[in-house]
Amino acid sequence: MQKKERRWTLLGLISAWLGSALALAGAPGIADVPLLTVRGFDVSFEVADAGDGDLVTLWHTTDDGKTWSRGERVPAVDGKIGFLADRDGMHGFRLTVNDEDGAVAGDVETFWAWVDGSPPVLQLHPLRVEDETAIRPVVLIGWTAIDVGLVDRPISLSYRSGLEGSWIGIEAAVANTGSYDWRVAEGTTGEMTVRVRCVDRAGHRSSAVAVVRIPDFRRREIPDRVGRGGPARAFSGREFERIGEDRSEFGGRSGIPEADRLRADRILELARQHADRAEYRLAASRLRDVLAIDPNRAEALVTLGGVLYAQGKPSESLESFELALAQRPDSFEALEGSALVHIGQQRFGEAVSQLSRIVRHRPDHAQTWLHLGDVAIYQGDEILAREHYKRVLDIGSAPADIVGQTRLRLANLARLATDFRQTNK
Repeated sequence: MQKKERRWTLLGLISAWLGSALALAGAPGIADVPLLTVRGFDVSFEVADAGDGDLVTLWHTTDDGKTWSRGERVPAVDGKIGFLADRDGMHGFRLTVNDEDGAVAGDVETFWAWVDGSPPVLQLHPLRVEDETAIRPVVLIGWTAIDVGLVDRPISLSYRSGLEGSWIGIEAAVANTGSYDWRVAEGTTGEMTVRVRCVDRAGHRSSAVAVVRIPDFRRREIPDRVGRGGPARAFSGREFERIGEDRSEFGGRSGIPEADRLRADRILELARQHADRAEYRLAASRLRDVLAIDPNRAEALVTLGGVLYAQGKPSESLESFELALAQRPDSFEALEGSALVHIGQQRFGEAVSQLSRIVRHRPDHAQTWLHLGDVAIYQGDEILAREHYKRVLDIGSAPADIVGQTRLRLANLARLATDFRQTNK
């Protein structure tokens, strides 16, 4: 079969790229090539005088042309070849007709595109307050942001009072230095939610929030230090489980009149609805109404623990989880909740103790192994962290999102550990 004339028109890489690709001798810069916001697309082409027996081969490189991989081979009359990128970054493509050696053919043009199909990895470190007795204390904000295609100043910072107010900007465009010292405005006190957002060149965004208490300098208060490691949600109690069992019957109802029990059930459901809508003050009030009827209602104590943490009250949250554990020493949600509060307070030994109780009975619980890996990072033990993260990957039934988070951590383990140590010297 004779070689056909290599005359191409690269029609486009799906709808994400409406312009033509660049044909350059070497890998260009990110600003000089089309940007694709998805990893799956078609490489379209035209071949002059294509016959039924002519075949077009797609070649692909991710190392600036040092090595090439042979992709799909299709009839020239098809006009396109499908491609799925396995990573973000610079990708080079070559198209050949009836060639078995297209990867080394010197007269074949290379077309380049930057692929960015995933949002940045963003980790917010525990917040710290300095100059606590000053009129304007300083909140130390630390983060790790990882992405192959970040913009020049990808970080934006904002805050709001409590959990339900409007966001107020701190800084709109910050370089990815990993830290920012926020000197709060005079008169700013109480619970503040700080948000860090990160954007890449493709427009993908990631965000992380943490709650910090700004002390009133006139009262010389010592603030609660609340980090991202704490519970990310208010525990609903709907998935309240005992380790080693599918479900448990909630205790503490003996001696409660049936009418009161039913009323407590209705109030508990209202509290959960408030918590789902992030109406934490209302949720806490309703949960206390439940506990006034039945002080030993374990699922109400678990839900209250998550709500209190969401309000920036880690000590009260921990007390609620411990009361739940007094009723159900092997309850999964109470153990996990108390462990996450300990992580937020940087009491890592207590956190490991609680998380280890879970995996002793549920060795296939991927989320808990992920937590243990994170704690090992915080404790400066990268080897142990790697072992815990690999346990996640060994679990065949691990949820896809947990596996994805674990792979990202393993791929960036050294940097995550270094950034955390620098933030927490």
